Amino acid sequence: MELFLLGIDGLPRWMLQQLADSDVMPHSAKLLRTGTLVPMKSALPEVSSAAWASIVTGCNSGGHNVFGFTDLMDGSYTLGFTSSRTLRAKPFWADASAGPSLIMNVPQTYPAQPMNGMLVSGFVALDLKRAVHPPEQLGWLESIGYAVDADMSLVEQGKARFVQELRRVMDARCQALHHHWDREPWKSVMFVFTGTDRLNHYLWEDFEDRSSPFRQMFLDYYHEVDRQIG
Repeated sequence: MELFLLGIDGLPRWMLQQLADSDVMPHSAKLLRTGTLVPMKSALPEVSSAAWASIVTGCNSGGHNVFGFTDLMDGSYTLGFTSSRTLRAKPFWADASAGPSLIMNVPQTYPAQPMNGMLVSGFVALDLKRAVHPPEQLGWLESIGYAVDADMSLVEQGKARFVQELRRVMDARCQALHHHWDREPWKSVMFVFTGTDRLNHYLWEDFEDRSSPFRQMFLDYYHEVDRQIG
């Protein structure tokens, strides 16, 4: 393997350093001690869909054509989700010299496009059946309960139930990554944690409030992310 890219969606640089220093993320702390942590500017516009498209293509929005989560469909005033079909620049794994790649849960890659290797799309993905290439991998992913996203409606049943769902989805995704890691001589691997973004959206106030009964649950989730990194 020549390249491994790991994404932790929604995790600010300062927060990664803080969680590493406080032993919530000890494996990440080891990486930080042996590497370099630097601030980066986001894409313009500063929206996730444009940023992830820039990460995988190396282009700005003017080059890859993604300016947000929605756009006008060609020849109409109808709004639709931007997708892998919106991209006008090739992701790095589509380059002729890229070699076999394993790409899992990377945003803005739905529906899955034919490529040299295996790809499971990340958000915004509407249907696992159209999120998997090659399609013969679909059955196994379904058998382990792989999900294209967490069931966000479960937050209505309480924060504990919602975090339980985030853990379930992360466990299945990491199981899939470990299952496929050594099955092919991959030249490139990219894997993204997106549950961290969902957690930050719904439990950020609990992280900031040291008296919150849900703060430890928040930290435990990041500790599990770090364990998987290890």
